[in-house]
Amino acid sequence: MLYTFFRNIILSLIFFLPQNAIWAQKANPSHVSLNQIYWDNDLILPRLQNEENRGVAGAFSGILSNNLIVAGGTNFPNLMPWEGGKKKWWDTLYLYPLKKKKAKWRISAKALPHPIAYGVSIQLENGILCIGGCDSTQCYCDVFMISMEKHKINISTDWPSLPIPLANACGTLIDGKIYIIGGQKETKNATATSTFLMLDIKNKQKGWQVLPAWPGGPRGYAVCAVTKSTLFLFSGRNYENDRIIEVYKDGFEYNILTNKWNAISGDFPFMAGTAISFDNNNFIIMGGVSQILPTTIAHPGFSHAIRLFDVEQKAITEVLEIRQSIPVTTNILRKDNTIYVTSGEIKPGIRSPFILRGTITK
Repeated sequence: MLYTFFRNIILSLIFFLPQNAIWAQKANPSHVSLNQIYWDNDLILPRLQNEENRGVAGAFSGILSNNLIVAGGTNFPNLMPWEGGKKKWWDTLYLYPLKKKKAKWRISAKALPHPIAYGVSIQLENGILCIGGCDSTQCYCDVFMISMEKHKINISTDWPSLPIPLANACGTLIDGKIYIIGGQKETKNATATSTFLMLDIKNKQKGWQVLPAWPGGPRGYAVCAVTKSTLFLFSGRNYENDRIIEVYKDGFEYNILTNKWNAISGDFPFMAGTAISFDNNNFIIMGGVSQILPTTIAHPGFSHAIRLFDVEQKAITEVLEIRQSIPVTTNILRKDNTIYVTSGEIKPGIRSPFILRGTITK
């Protein structure tokens, strides 16, 4: 009788677990759960040229003085790729005051040095550093910073250029140093590289240093994140002369103190996704692509999964599926207890005008 009683209680508890939550491994109860983030799509890029905004992929983005910034990027303003549509590159900047009631977007046309996308955005204390990128004809080694002076946008170019042009790399900031990983040097016959660069922003006159690459294949569209003294690199894809060779699901860690790489065991299927620190011991990884499917109207879209990665266990400890689309080829930002995923691509060729916003309710 007692066995049956307790068995029924356990089964009922399992039945009433949230159906959108899946644990890949046993979650640490001391960590904040992904279920404590409320996600919405209430913030939308404004109308542009008297039309609904289609959204942009590969834009630079960040936060300046409590203003959300989205700049540059690409989309297909007329026809989709499978209809013969042509990709357009933008130099437009969008600004949204995060703290102002009844805030409205501000649009600045031709705000960037030229139309550009697929660079790396690094959030600094006094601005957004924009690194590399490309347009329809070439990749760039340019580095410039978007800042605000007296409520006006300012572009400064007094930063060391990359030693090679790069687009579709990933990058991050740790302990005052910027790291850039992977990417490609050309737009035509694009080929993934094993580039690994570092810039010490306190000694930027020394320029970019070339570091030894990870013990894995060349890649673009990878995901990187940092915590304490460790940089993590996940997924991405290898390609040569525009031909995809392999979609990676591997992972690596780089210790900035010892300058050594180590492989991480596990399956990390989130090419072109985004990642950001969640608490002292975890970061979250948003969406991504696990396999390349044909670019057609029938494409099912990219992953809706959010993953919690434990840096001590070096493993994913929680996975949550949300109803909102999670864009790829975009950036993820955090301001206080709010997370922003700034526009991006939800299917091949299809951008999202929504700013996916997550409010941490702990």
